[in-house]
Amino acid sequence: MRRYILILPVLIFMPIVIFAQRLPRIAYLPLTSDTMSENESKVLINMMEEELAKSEYFYLIRHEDVEEVANEMAVDLSMSDTVNLALTANRIGVFLFSDYVLFSEFIREGPKIYIRANLLDVMNLEILTTRVIEANDNTNLRNIVRQIVVDAVYCYFDKSYDMPSAGNHTGICVMDLEAKNGVAPDEALIVTDFVFNSLYRFGSDRFTIIDINKRDKLLAEHQFSLTGLTADSDSAIEIGNFIEADYMIFGSFMIFGSAYYITLDAVNVETTEVSGSIREKVENLDNVESSVDYLVRELLNMINQGS
Repeated sequence: MRRYILILPVLIFMPIVIFAQRLPRIAYLPLTSDTMSENESKVLINMMEEELAKSEYFYLIRHEDVEEVANEMAVDLSMSDTVNLALTANRIGVFLFSDYVLFSEFIREGPKIYIRANLLDVMNLEILTTRVIEANDNTNLRNIVRQIVVDAVYCYFDKSYDMPSAGNHTGICVMDLEAKNGVAPDEALIVTDFVFNSLYRFGSDRFTIIDINKRDKLLAEHQFSLTGLTADSDSAIEIGNFIEADYMIFGSFMIFGSAYYITLDAVNVETTEVSGSIREKVENLDNVESSVDYLVRELLNMINQGS
């Protein structure tokens, strides 16, 4: 009998503990627009959902399930026909037992694309965050989508995320990494993209990250060719002056023995001083992206300490 008495409090309080640990539920509701093609919208919606699915802060209700409910409720998800987006999102959120609804809009105006995200508190019918980012056809849309998810959602659940500062114009740009010692040039370019993505994710709250396509466009306007340039501080400073960057990041990707090595250096364009230098050994290609994340975070800290 005593054994059952001891077990009884555990059984009583267990549902309370389980309930307390339940992750909040977010329903993702993409709204359609006549200004975007079906393929363009599909790409952006998938990008948005992929970034949302990475979070540990909440349980994601995917857009297919949300749209199925919207169809059952005879709700029109086209922006031109939705008079009150908040009320529409609220109705769907209540039906799905969702705590929040994130509804996004993608609007094209010529070469420009506007991405808007709104986070709605279903219970209180309150818009918690609203973020709008302007992009264009030359912009890395993956990074733009990632940033708007961070700004509109992650920053609400985790206050340690810093919002980007509009007044900070310190520009950072990356040169194409140099392929060395048997590494194919295409592989080095892929690692360069990893570096840019990491710069945007970890540095956009403190610096202006200059897009690679914008870099190439500015250099083309000055009839400046990257052909024949080596990845060193002199070349980086020369390019940095052309594109008006404050810091340039350059480096190399090489094989030595059975391992890969990634080297990244940062140079202050104005003072010509090297602000940081770091190298990482990578045992296999599957670990390259995570190694780049580590290198970029460390390099940004070096730049931040020296600025």
